Amino acid sequence: LYDYINTNEQLNENVFAYSNKSGSETALVIYNNSYESAEGRIKYSNPKSANGNVKPPREIAAILNFKADSFYYYIYTDHRTQLQFLLSGEEVNRDGFKIKLFGYQYRICLNFREVYDETGSYRKLFEHLNGKGVASIDEALLEMEMIPLHSALEEFLAPPNIREIRNFVFQSEEKEKTQKKKKDPQISPAIQDGMSTLMNETIKFNKGDVETKSFFEIMGNVKDFYELWWRYNKRKTVPRWMKDAETYLPLNAKNESNIEICIYSSFLTVDSILTNHTANKLNNFEDLLLAKPVTQILAQHAVEDEARANNQLIKSLIVFNDELKSIQIKIKKKKNEGKTQVKKYRSPLNKIHFSELLINQNVSNFLNINKFGDITYFNKERFDNLVEWLYQLVAIQSFSSYKKTLKELKEKNTKKGKTKKKLTKQDLERELINSIKGSFLSAKNLKWLAEESGYDLTKLSSSLINIKKRNNKHKKEEKNEI
Repeated sequence: LYDYINTNEQLNENVFAYSNKSGSETALVIYNNSYESAEGRIKYSNPKSANGNVKPPREIAAILNFKADSFYYYIYTDHRTQLQFLLSGEEVNRDGFKIKLFGYQYRICLNFREVYDETGSYRKLFEHLNGKGVASIDEALLEMEMIPLHSALEEFLAPPNIREIRNFVFQSEEKEKTQKKKKDPQISPAIQDGMSTLMNETIKFNKGDVETKSFFEIMGNVKDFYELWWRYNKRKTVPRWMKDAETYLPLNAKNESNIEICIYSSFLTVDSILTNHTANKLNNFEDLLLAKPVTQILAQHAVEDEARANNQLIKSLIVFNDELKSIQIKIKKKKNEGKTQVKKYRSPLNKIHFSELLINQNVSNFLNINKFGDITYFNKERFDNLVEWLYQLVAIQSFSSYKKTLKELKEKNTKKGKTKKKLTKQDLERELINSIKGSFLSAKNLKWLAEESGYDLTKLSSSLINIKKRNNKHKKEEKNEI
């Protein structure tokens, strides 16, 4: 049994405190039997009588076996709340076990664990918590260490930067409104420096380098893609599919909200600071505690619930992203009666293994997968949102591949000199538009399949597996023809 001493050094008889021990396990119970709050400490045990002899009081630090060295800290778990608390061995030895209890509150302290503070991180966390409990001391310690990384991420994707990135991507429309030729807007040095800072913070955690160039190259490709898209939409005759596809592009100049460009920028940034190994990407997302800063970034452009949903969307896009990166725009030709014909290929969007990726836990979380009876349902709006985002990512990746192939074509034609060109930019651009059209029709078909399935995940997966089998068959036939 222990005496509980208030901050005014008076004994508080309303607080009961005692400890038990079994082997190496110790439990400390403290209960405030009063409406009034109690704030104080436990320093000594009560004298104890045994066989006619009185044992003198003992310090609680000795009973709990806390070392007085300043490098030793102790973690325990409160049984009722399951929160963890951090104690300084030096402080408990000097001042006793400090604790504050509200009226009729109790705390059962279990699972005491000793840690050695070699780097000073536990001392910083101890001072930061100031007696407050957290879900996990280890996580809180990691979160504290991540503050520079999280701050760099939040600063890089702050609202002013998001607006600047949006203006950069959609600069063509602004130029047309003014009808004056202005110098093309560029990403400011401040944003580039922000990415460099983020890169340096990421390297500290040995999770792979951030490729500053990659982020801005992709944004440049997005800008160039929309310039090409507008050019085709300004023609006198615009195909019906192209008009309909406008509604499938989350990044859209007509959309005045910044949330879409924020989602895309967050997706690109997070994907770039994670390891290139697919199996570890989302594990590293959790290890780096990125959910919190990303949600805070998104919350500046949307309500809290939408921000959390968009955080799950970003993780879902990361799941699909490695497959997206394999998309290529190539023209394979065959001769027919002396004429060169462009061979048609299936939609790049169809190459994604939806049936396998839909069972990924992160994708399931975003789609709000739930069971009713024997049927597993998913959310219509979220599925449509995911499909539309994937369509846009496929379109942008197709355009990136187009630019790369176009560059190779120019280099090849330069080496040939004045020889007749067998493959032109127009051929390549036509194949790009066909690819974007094919992916749009595939996206429409995915939505239709989801609706036909009644948003039953099992039925949709079966339909997607059958499509995959047909595509593999067609791919084999095409290969044999070539």
